[in-house]
Amino acid sequence: MQFMKPFLVLCFFACSFFVTGQNDPYVDYLVSLLKTDISDKKRVKTYSDLAEYIGDEKTWMSYNKKALVLARKKLKEVKGKARRFYMIAVADAYNNYGFYSDNQDDKDNALKYYFKALNNLQRARRSLRKGRCDE
Repeated sequence: MQFMKPFLVLCFFACSFFVTGQNDPYVDYLVSLLKTDISDKKRVKTYSDLAEYIGDEKTWMSYNKKALVLARKKLKEVKGKARRFYMIAVADAYNNYGFYSDNQDDKDNALKYYFKALNNLQRARRSLRKGRCDE
C-alpha cells in the first residue's frame, strides 16, 4: 500500500503531460514565437517542441510534418555542425510518426518510421565521430 501513493502521483503527472493542450502558456509562447522572424534552426526546434507538447493528434502531427519538411530542406543546404542538428530533427520527426503509427496499431508503418529515425541518428553519430557533419 505504501507504493500505491507514489505510483498514483506518477500516473497523474504522466497523464497531465499527455493532456497538455492549447491553454498551456508554454504552447502559447511557442505559437507566438513562430509569428516572429526566427532562424530556420529555431523554427524547426519550435515545431518539434509543439509536436511534443500538444495533445491534440491533428495539431501535433501538423507541427511534426512542418518540422520534418523544413529540416529535410535544410539538410540539402547546410554543411558542418548545422547539418547534425537537422539530421537529429529529421530523426525526431520520423520517431514521432512511428509513435503515431504504433498508436494506430499500424505496426508495419511504425517499424518503417522507427528504422528511418534510427538510420538518421546513426548517420549523425557517424558524422560526429568523423569530426564532420557533411555526409
